[in-house]
Amino acid sequence: MRSFAVAGSASFVKQLTDNSQVTKVTSATFPTEDVIQDRPVFNVAQAEHQPQPFYTQLNVADLQSGGSTDKPVLVEGPPVKPGDERSPPFLLELFCGTAGVCAQFKTRGGRALGIDHHLKRTRLKAAAVKLDLTQPWVQELIEREVKLGRVHAIHLGPPCGTASRARNIPVKRKLRSKGAPNPKPLRSSVYPLGFPWLKGLNKTKVDAANCLYEFSARLVQLADQFGVLFTVENPANSILWETPFFKPLLEKFFFHIVDACEYGSQHKKATAFLANFDAPRLKRRCNGDHQHAPWKIQKLETGAWSFDTAKEAEYPLKLAAELASAFLDELSKCNVLHLQDDLQDHASKISAEAQPRRTKGPLLVAEFKTKVTVWCSIDEVPPQIIPEDAQPPWQGVPVGSKRLDVQPEESEMGGVSRLKVTFGVYFSPKEFVLNVQQLRHPFDVPLPLDDANMAAIAFILKNGPAAVAKHRADVLKHYVNRAKELQRDEAALHEGLDSLLQPVLRSKKLLLFKEMLTDAGVNDATLVDEMCDGFRLVGDLNPSGQFKQQLKPAAISVDQLRQTALWAQKAVVSSCRKVLEDNEIAVAVWEETMQQASDEQRWVIGPFSSSEMTERLGDHWVPSRRFGVRQSGKIRAVDDFSQYLINSAVTCHEKLDLEGIDSICATARFFLGAQADDGFWQIPDESGAQCGNMVTHGALLVDPWKGTSYFFGDHAPIQFVEMWQRTGKKQVIAQAEIFPVLIAKETWQSEISDRSVLWFLDNESFFASAVGVYAPLEPPLFSTE
Repeated sequence: MRSFAVAGSASFVKQLTDNSQVTKVTSATFPTEDVIQDRPVFNVAQAEHQPQPFYTQLNVADLQSGGSTDKPVLVEGPPVKPGDERSPPFLLELFCGTAGVCAQFKTRGGRALGIDHHLKRTRLKAAAVKLDLTQPWVQELIEREVKLGRVHAIHLGPPCGTASRARNIPVKRKLRSKGAPNPKPLRSSVYPLGFPWLKGLNKTKVDAANCLYEFSARLVQLADQFGVLFTVENPANSILWETPFFKPLLEKFFFHIVDACEYGSQHKKATAFLANFDAPRLKRRCNGDHQHAPWKIQKLETGAWSFDTAKEAEYPLKLAAELASAFLDELSKCNVLHLQDDLQDHASKISAEAQPRRTKGPLLVAEFKTKVTVWCSIDEVPPQIIPEDAQPPWQGVPVGSKRLDVQPEESEMGGVSRLKVTFGVYFSPKEFVLNVQQLRHPFDVPLPLDDANMAAIAFILKNGPAAVAKHRADVLKHYVNRAKELQRDEAALHEGLDSLLQPVLRSKKLLLFKEMLTDAGVNDATLVDEMCDGFRLVGDLNPSGQFKQQLKPAAISVDQLRQTALWAQKAVVSSCRKVLEDNEIAVAVWEETMQQASDEQRWVIGPFSSSEMTERLGDHWVPSRRFGVRQSGKIRAVDDFSQYLINSAVTCHEKLDLEGIDSICATARFFLGAQADDGFWQIPDESGAQCGNMVTHGALLVDPWKGTSYFFGDHAPIQFVEMWQRTGKKQVIAQAEIFPVLIAKETWQSEISDRSVLWFLDNESFFASAVGVYAPLEPPLFSTE
């Protein structure tokens, strides 16, 4: 006869193989008779007020108690991880226009920023900044980003106006008679850098374009040197490719040509892409099965003339999408692809039971049940929707499935050999309704909190008020002692500080602070040094590694800021006079400033006249205006670093995410609901591993001979859970699944003794250790040797 038991797993078994331990567990915890559980055993408590667990990056192993340490842990939980080493890839789109490629790249989970000298804010599709790329300081800024490894991909679309061969096509006389412009050629294959006889505005345009072409060529070579992907776009017949800047690069890199009509354009325009990677998505040529719109010149209602060639400068949506996908395809091969979910912006609001105001919200039900990939010849035209009478190779794909993607694939010999087509398969109406019935409202499923708060909550729930109070007292005592031990070194450090910084940092224990940062896992290598030397207000600021990466280039250089100094010095006087309109605010701001300048504080020095400032600092000092603001019945002084362009000369690499009331409410809501009514709690991390004091177990025995079934299940004893956690393992699922096997052996010994037993193993680690073992009562089944 055969019996079945559900059990599981792993290498820790030697901790419970002692017979006395098993006997003790059985007699102390489990009934001697087989019982049916009178209530279901949930993975988490199901109290209505309690939010369900959610995924975080909590390191459970760091939360476990056990053993002693001479140095207490700084935080109540694991140290905060510095930065995200798996940051989404970053695309820089130069000469971005409407930033269409940036928009598609971000839609697919990347980060992107566009740069151009002229931006139409109402037409922008993604974030972009206005910078003149002919300026050396802007070029140096971009090159520095590449060298520092902050950019993963670059797309360039240098202006082709002066290099366009369309200038060789004369405008019809009839249109010229109506006032239509007739652009003249400015370059040729003989003179790719421009005709030597050019003068005036045309020469200025060509010189500026040549500056951009030279920079673009230099940048792509730098990008390739530092392992950054790049593409350069221009018309296939553009004279740009014949300039001495790009001509040598055509043999060094991949040169793709596409017809825009295959990507959604009404015109047949051959567009070329120079890239340092092979991009099958950027090789589609016109197949001749559609009509093309003629090229036209039209007079607008404003009286201006519009060329269709100018309209084609903006990429069709499909071309921008394919270009973004081509970058991501290649990045995925380099194992740097970690895409982000823009919907995470809603986390704090939803967790606080507030409705996000933006149009996008969490995707509650997936649009497609699954996706199907089909390969076909390059001559096939994949259908948009699978019809009922579909023929091979589409036969077999569910009817109504939607075409999502078509990607050409190359053969080993080169050239496109077949198409890879992806279809999305919809849910049936019944399946969709069943899915919807299983949904929970977003307010009832809070999205992730930050790791530090999660760690603190887990620590408090795990240890209780007394242990938490003792922990905090031990940490405080430790750092009080460390402060005493560092006194001599602190004094020496303060003596070496600049005389202007000494009074500001007089009471600050900098070395102790540095040690605390290290203990807390704050990996900001320059923070303490900048505190000792003073923080820069302009220029390229060092990233801290503690916030989300986001490049925000300076709008002007530091030199350009200096050039505004004389104007700002005169303008600030009249600006400050406006403060006198409210005498109460003016007096309050003055008194607060003088208090900060007193000998007791010396946070600022002065006051100085304009001439005294020039004598101290030279001509190029830039002022900032201080004004007062009424807040909660008080007047607070505020320094305005924007009015005279100081903030405009700053390059930042991070987005400061200052948590507001929504985050506070979300944290409080989770904390209040994390403790279940029965005293058990759990907090899962990103991988699904559970941190908490609740571990469940159970087993089922089916005896076909007697026609009976036996079942037991309950929470694992807390003393055993704590013992398992002291091993330092991140997960205790293996222990929890081997535990019922040991109990089953003792509790059901009379039922399975001298009988063949077939064990059903649903845990891979236990399965691996138990392969080849056939006797359930023999020690080898649980041996780790």
